[in-house]
Amino acid sequence: MSTIRFAGAQIPCTPYINKNIVTLKTAIDWAADNKVDYLVTPEASLSGYTVEFANNLECLQSALREIESYAAEKNVGLCLGTLWVEHGPPGTEHVSVKRNQIRYYAPDGTYLGATNKTVLSPLDLEIGIEHSNIHTGIILSYNDKVIPIAGIICADLYGYHGYNGGLPEEFFKMGATLLIHSTNAERGIDEFRDEIDNMWIESNLRRVSYMLLPVIVADNCYMMDGTEYHNQTSSQSGVTIKGEWVVKVPRTNTHYFYYDFNEDDLTQPIERYK
Repeated sequence: MSTIRFAGAQIPCTPYINKNIVTLKTAIDWAADNKVDYLVTPEASLSGYTVEFANNLECLQSALREIESYAAEKNVGLCLGTLWVEHGPPGTEHVSVKRNQIRYYAPDGTYLGATNKTVLSPLDLEIGIEHSNIHTGIILSYNDKVIPIAGIICADLYGYHGYNGGLPEEFFKMGATLLIHSTNAERGIDEFRDEIDNMWIESNLRRVSYMLLPVIVADNCYMMDGTEYHNQTSSQSGVTIKGEWVVKVPRTNTHYFYYDFNEDDLTQPIERYK
């Protein structure tokens, strides 16, 4: 049976775009060496999770082009977490909206679309990220078939202060076969709070995978602000299917991982999406 290799990179996400470029290129090199079809990176892995990200958009735009080209040269598809600024259609280019996104690219570098974060954290609001309630699935290509996936960012999966918008179920009803989860949440606050958050996030990840869809998770291994950190990540990085972790990595420092999904479990005939 043919398989599709999805991978994740638990990597540092810093406020320094040039550092993030090097980190992402290293992850892409690993993915190419391991014949990965699509690589998932943490939330804000290119831009950094910082209020300063929009101060030099030309730098961020250049960095994105560099990563797009590099991944295409290596024939690695990307599910890339980054903060971004969208501009309006022709005639309204002056209108800009800050987004927290996962941006998707085919292995040949073709841009396939983006997921915008819905459940915003206090840091998102401080940065000026705007809420998005437009939820569309993303169609990846594979062997003349398609993979209808869903991307959700951090609290979009487990909610914030108890709120959960039900996005995983919404995407499941839309026909998605895999959930991409890029995350970068609080950690290292205090031991008791970390314990509670860990249980909450873990139970949501496993329950979603048990009730709805397989989930692949990639988290930042530093603090949210990019400070070096060698204790537990906010979330377990890995792959959970039917409530069980089929792949998990240590929750400290940089780690790469992959999982080979059966093609028949994820793909749909391309005719359904024409």
